[in-house]
Amino acid sequence: MCDDHLPGGGPGSAGFGVSRRNFLGGVAAAALVPRLPWAARLPLRSPARPVAADGASAYSLAMHVHSSFSEYDGSMDAQLWQATRNALDVLWWTEHDQRLNDLDYRATVHFTSLTAEQPGPGEGYPWQWKQQESGPVASGSGGIVATPCSPYDPVAGGALWLAVTSQSTSAALYGYQASAPGFNYRANLTGQRLSIDVLLNPGWSRGYLELAIGTSYHEAAGGRPAGDYALSYRLVPAGGPGGSTPEARREPEWVRQQRAAEARARAEWLRQRVSAEAFDD
Repeated sequence: MCDDHLPGGGPGSAGFGVSRRNFLGGVAAAALVPRLPWAARLPLRSPARPVAADGASAYSLAMHVHSSFSEYDGSMDAQLWQATRNALDVLWWTEHDQRLNDLDYRATVHFTSLTAEQPGPGEGYPWQWKQQESGPVASGSGGIVATPCSPYDPVAGGALWLAVTSQSTSAALYGYQASAPGFNYRANLTGQRLSIDVLLNPGWSRGYLELAIGTSYHEAAGGRPAGDYALSYRLVPAGGPGGSTPEARREPEWVRQQRAAEARARAEWLRQRVSAEAFDD
């Protein structure tokens, strides 16, 4: 790690030994005393930067920075924002090869159990599906049922059943969120394609089934606030509201889509396919 400093003090002084542990401690001290003469990082190519006898300049480097594969909700966008804010010169991306290759990642869920469904070979360990609810829930229920189940599923005898009623005209949410050992579903969203088999029971017109995909943290941009963003796909019954009008949620969203799936008058299993592609905004 190289750091900018003024001659005669700080990390460039004679006898000033900097280990990784000491450097991290120094960062904390610098945060508490930001006016130290060597604490401020100078912009790239600043004439105030020290220059060696051969004309070479010091550079600040972050040499072990993970992408969103291993930083849970951290994003490369947020890492770069922080690097720019702190006048970092060079940032080296590093990543675990098993995450880049989706090693032991889950590929299929049959919903035969909320806690003990054995995944396929090479897909890790069972997921734990945890019940979640928010909003004015008057009643909510769900769980695993043996029937009905999708005729498209090669493993028969399992489906996730959900029902919720709101106390008012405001949205009430009830569902399940996956908790996975080793987070073996965290990968790059770009290029991912998901298929979900859905049976929308007839007799209701308000509400929707939502497939919500949590993504990563991003700073404020394009009129959107900073926060953890989510991608939302909504399936509605025949005659239900479609379109792409966003609604307020507990977290700001980077991309939000609503996809209307026209269910026929009779109950029928539908296979919905969603995909994610990268784009610049």
